[in-house]
Amino acid sequence: RTLADVIAQAKATPDGLTYTSPNFGGVPYLAGQLLVRSADIKLQHVTYSVSPAALVDVMAGRVPLMFDLWSSAKQYVQSGQLKVIAVISNEPLPDAPQYPLIKDTFPVFDFMLNNALVVSSQTPKPILQKLTTEVHAVMARPDLQQGIRALGVEPTVSSGEQYDELARNELKKWTDLARANKIAIQ
Repeated sequence: RTLADVIAQAKATPDGLTYTSPNFGGVPYLAGQLLVRSADIKLQHVTYSVSPAALVDVMAGRVPLMFDLWSSAKQYVQSGQLKVIAVISNEPLPDAPQYPLIKDTFPVFDFMLNNALVVSSQTPKPILQKLTTEVHAVMARPDLQQGIRALGVEPTVSSGEQYDELARNELKKWTDLARANKIAIQ
């Protein structure tokens, strides 16, 4: 099956396909909602509190689709128990670049995982500069970069100002999506 097959099947199913993800409102759940919006389809969500329980039901065929983090699904894909339809991130998986991106089919599907080390806005500038220098040095270590890539994430560093802009843009995007889909904090 391909992403085009999934979209066609979702459009042909009156209530949409069923999909799962761990934790309602989490990153994989939001990826599903972003696909709903990008592809103009219906998907019905089945919530699981943890990824392993959802994976069991997907592998057993009880739920046809799942959005999950690569680090959770990777071993099952490699063993042939799961098949990757498409990758949710904007960039190919560092250790599995052969899989297509949803963004290749739906350019409006803009999805990136990001993490940040944050401190109080009251942190003195010299401490902030020292911390930034140290974090950048740690992030440059090949062993750390390799470990991060194994999780399916491309390690990057940015300045505080760059991350602030990214965070503002991401907050707007996800707030708009949550409002459009009536997603409330649980």
